[in-house]
Amino acid sequence: MNLVSFSGQKMNEICIFGDDESKKCNVILHMVNCIHEMYEKDKTRIVLVDNIEKSMKQLSGIVDEYICNEEKVTDIFENVYEEVQKRYEQYIIDVDNVSYSNSPYILIVNSQDVTENISASKELNAKYKEMLKKYRKMGVYFIFTFLEDAAIPYNSCEIVKGMKDHKNAISVTGNIKEVKLLDVNSGVAKTLKSLEDDNIYYFSGASVQRVKLIQS
Repeated sequence: MNLVSFSGQKMNEICIFGDDESKKCNVILHMVNCIHEMYEKDKTRIVLVDNIEKSMKQLSGIVDEYICNEEKVTDIFENVYEEVQKRYEQYIIDVDNVSYSNSPYILIVNSQDVTENISASKELNAKYKEMLKKYRKMGVYFIFTFLEDAAIPYNSCEIVKGMKDHKNAISVTGNIKEVKLLDVNSGVAKTLKSLEDDNIYYFSGASVQRVKLIQS
């Protein structure tokens, strides 16, 4: 099964959560490989924003841009927003013939500080909401990978709270009954086995399934 289809029909925000950093990196590696197989490389752009510890530096060679400098993040975010606006301008001119489903622009954020800074900025947060709603079909996607598998505190930033509410997520936690970030229906939990090395749990709204990552 191909884990993620960038069709623009579903929410363009997904989080990968859990305590196994190595497995998170493997999920990202799988996703990037799938993207490169599905689309022409010159039509895709993948930017990885890492934390100060550079936890995902091993993936720097497979993305178009790797950043671990928080000062550059605002510029990157503005670049994404400008690209979305350009795409939208072309889209509204010729709605029937213009589509960006084959030109994904992906921002992977592995930094809680960066996410909180975007959420705390009135201007940046408003632009982020626009990209999730008004510009949802413009081929821009956000993948957040810094969340551990723990209950989200009341004082968490708006973007983090939104990820829990949207329930478009991947868990690398080994046992579905131990997942803490999202509520899991006990009936569903009984039907799902524990994860193997090449498995994840994929949450989409109220549903959850155990998915095998196909290696490229």
